[in-house]
Amino acid sequence: MAEKAESGVFPHRAPVGYKNDKETRTIVVDPERAPYVRELFQLYSTGRYSLEDLYQRCLNDGFRILGSASAIPRSKVEYLLKNPFYIGQFRWKKRLYRGAHEPIVSRELFEKVQEVFASHGRDRGLYRVHEFAFGSLMRCGECGCTITAERHKGRYVYYRCTNYRRACKQGFHREEALAEQFQRYVRGIQLPPEVAEWARDILKESLEEETDFHETAVERLKQDLARIKRDMNQAYRDRLDGRISEEFWGECSAQWEAERQRITERLARHEKADSAYLDLGVRLVDVAGHAAELYEKHGVLERRGFLASILQNITLKDGILSAEYRPAFRVLAQMAAEPTPPPNVRGGGSRTSKLTVWGG
Repeated sequence: MAEKAESGVFPHRAPVGYKNDKETRTIVVDPERAPYVRELFQLYSTGRYSLEDLYQRCLNDGFRILGSASAIPRSKVEYLLKNPFYIGQFRWKKRLYRGAHEPIVSRELFEKVQEVFASHGRDRGLYRVHEFAFGSLMRCGECGCTITAERHKGRYVYYRCTNYRRACKQGFHREEALAEQFQRYVRGIQLPPEVAEWARDILKESLEEETDFHETAVERLKQDLARIKRDMNQAYRDRLDGRISEEFWGECSAQWEAERQRITERLARHEKADSAYLDLGVRLVDVAGHAAELYEKHGVLERRGFLASILQNITLKDGILSAEYRPAFRVLAQMAAEPTPPPNVRGGGSRTSKLTVWGG
């Protein structure tokens, strides 16, 4: 069994979303159930669905494990969402192995799901919770714990530190006070019409330069993959020769495998990014041109998603919000501070020289 695991073969029955191919004696993706499994990961990653929600969804949709006439058990929903098998790995005898099977979900999506579990714990995930405007967005500026929300007297929403470390002295803060501060960040990326038009022109001119950047990044990531492969091969030989212990080999191989998967996913994103760059950039400018309007017209969940897409490292201390714009929106915020495009860069020069006017 250990030898099979080392070769990437899971020595057990395939989990839901996969099936055991008797002819090839391999584990293959179940085309009927895999999309549904992927959708469960996507739903839970939003933080808007509890485990109970997903379980009821499985019951209503008649989702079943291959070969079983019964619906998927309630306990299997959480197990499924925490199983690394779906990103191409598997646990066997307390070790994590790289599997030979095809992943169903990306590492990025899997890690997002684990973050959702970590943010509220298992028990809270079993039940539906109130949807709060800024839930899961902030951390405490004093102790670093998560900021949570609760409703008082059935009407008033307050935010406070969860105080898991039992050392925080921060108090409660009304949602209305935080809403105004978040709105200032949204207004901070609203581009004047003339600046928005200028930005669209820059993006069109910069496509060639951006393509060169992605090609360079792809080459560097391929070199990193080659280095990991060399390191793994050398360590494997050292293990066979008895130079390193089985335990040390297990730790190293798990780390290398995790790094290899991260690089592989980054590589895939870079290889797709150059073709999508212009469309994405134009969409960002269009959003920035109507940021306040878009924010005001949507509901709680959409507003929270919008804030998460433009801000990072959001903290709350003494009732004061502190946040950073994500890189793309940081540039837009600098541009929004200008009533018109800088006259010395209109109509000429490279993208880099133009953006440094705002980028410093």
